[in-house]
Amino acid sequence: MKNRILESGKAKLISDAAFTLFLENGYEATGIRAICRAADAELPTLYYHFPSKKALFLSLAEKMLDEYLSSVPNIISDKIDDPESYLRGYFLYIMQYTMTHVPETRFFLRYSLFPPEELREEIQNFLYNDQKRKSELLLPAMMACIRSGLVRHTVDHAMSLFWKFCTNNTFDVIMTAWQPDTNELLNLWNMFMHCRLSENYASPK
Repeated sequence: MKNRILESGKAKLISDAAFTLFLENGYEATGIRAICRAADAELPTLYYHFPSKKALFLSLAEKMLDEYLSSVPNIISDKIDDPESYLRGYFLYIMQYTMTHVPETRFFLRYSLFPPEELREEIQNFLYNDQKRKSELLLPAMMACIRSGLVRHTVDHAMSLFWKFCTNNTFDVIMTAWQPDTNELLNLWNMFMHCRLSENYASPK
């Protein structure tokens, strides 16, 4: 049992060191030996937990996504009977996560926008599954808002508007150190809801 605990702790040290180096120096500029030095780990120990640098990177990305998505149902579960509150709660969660997890958000943005060639296919697949999992949480509430007439767009266009709205505000937090309070976020949401989702703008052809 003690050995398992120690090994688990060492795997976390390696993951934490790799995360910092991948974020600060980039994937290509980060070598396995540099990760070992930062984690105070021997090379065989790293390979015991992670068969390659690519596997270590993908393990980090998957772990962060799982942690992000695992909290969403708890945040918005009490709003399931009020679709508009559900959408608003989802937006607030995204923004609060971004403000409290700036390094993790920077990591995702960096590798989403500039994927290393070695990881291009894996990151494309990862982003596809990421978007699919997040959209599955959002879709029922969006469809309910459309059926009620609160949202006046096709579901695809409404979903696209929602994600663009969240992404734009996420960029503002990361790029400008913007730290809006809850009232400011609620005002932003109300403007978006009534000026974009509730207005019947022409959907792109």
